Amino acid sequence: MKILLVTQTYLDSYPPRNLSMASAVKQANQLSKRHQVLVLTSGRKLSKDTPSPNLTILSVPGILIPDPVNYALCPRLLLEFINQVKSYQPDVIMVSKFMFFSSLVIPIARIMHQKVITTTDTFPGINWFPRSKLVGAIMWLYARIIGLPLLWLSHVVILLYPGLEPIAKRYRLNYQTIPNGVEPALLHKLPPPADLRKPKNEYWVGFVGRAESVKGYDIAVDAARLLVTHPHIKFVFIGGNQKETSQKNTIFLGFRHDIYNIYQLLDCLIVPSISEGLPNVVMEAMAQGVPVVSRKIGGIAYLVEPGKTGIFVDCNSANEYAQAIINLYQDLNFSARLSKNSQNFIRQNHNWSRIINLYEDLIKNL
Repeated sequence: MKILLVTQTYLDSYPPRNLSMASAVKQANQLSKRHQVLVLTSGRKLSKDTPSPNLTILSVPGILIPDPVNYALCPRLLLEFINQVKSYQPDVIMVSKFMFFSSLVIPIARIMHQKVITTTDTFPGINWFPRSKLVGAIMWLYARIIGLPLLWLSHVVILLYPGLEPIAKRYRLNYQTIPNGVEPALLHKLPPPADLRKPKNEYWVGFVGRAESVKGYDIAVDAARLLVTHPHIKFVFIGGNQKETSQKNTIFLGFRHDIYNIYQLLDCLIVPSISEGLPNVVMEAMAQGVPVVSRKIGGIAYLVEPGKTGIFVDCNSANEYAQAIINLYQDLNFSARLSKNSQNFIRQNHNWSRIINLYEDLIKNL
């Protein structure tokens, strides 16, 4: 089977920001184990890369409107899409997310008589909003004028977690729920990075993500400041801005390709996002037995069962996160139970060896 996957960003797009679309990366990597996959994305000079025999990445240049918009304008992508449909002759088009410029390939695909599947882990402008009220208002209009019509044009909309089904029903989408999964390697214990050493008496709190307003990066930094008097609690920032994380209880790692291994050193993960879909970082951390502290939002409400696989805070304040971290630090037996339950949940519900069969069945029945 030949699959053409279209996504605004893929891996390390728009340097130096190194934006990635983790869900698209996982879909491409896993589907390419059985099928031919061509990824069409934006964010670099025109380039073609073949990381594995069945996987090709074609990137075209674009212009990124920065945070809090994070929207890439890439007309070249639409032209390249037409060329690739003609030359590659895919069996199906998969579009990652529907609120980006790249999703404008959907009507083109329909005109070219292609089968289209759109995947999403949230509905921006409907159940997902940024901090900026102005951008949120524009997003609300965009969702209704452009976003929903694109979903209606799709043959099937794949929802990445069940919590989105009420919205899909409300807007009469033709949908199927197929959860995203974690890399099979994450279902087993991995070695920690060779360049990092963790003292036995330290408790490491992780934040993984970009320094974007919607990710609550500033909240994580403020929580670290509140706990600076606790000498054994350290905050580990993977991604973000080193200038804001230079206090003595923080470890800034920047952009890393070995995040999976770093999870071995974390005692908990905080996710202070304002809005979320189904965060891959949460699934990855849980797969490695790292308890999660977050608000009950988006797909996190589906992944985390309070008191069993993680902890919810009532509001997105640094004080709330700081107190939750102290509670975990002071009750390591409770943390150990959360760790074991988290691993079991991911292994049972987000294993790609099962998920890929659902994708194949859906595509065959289009």
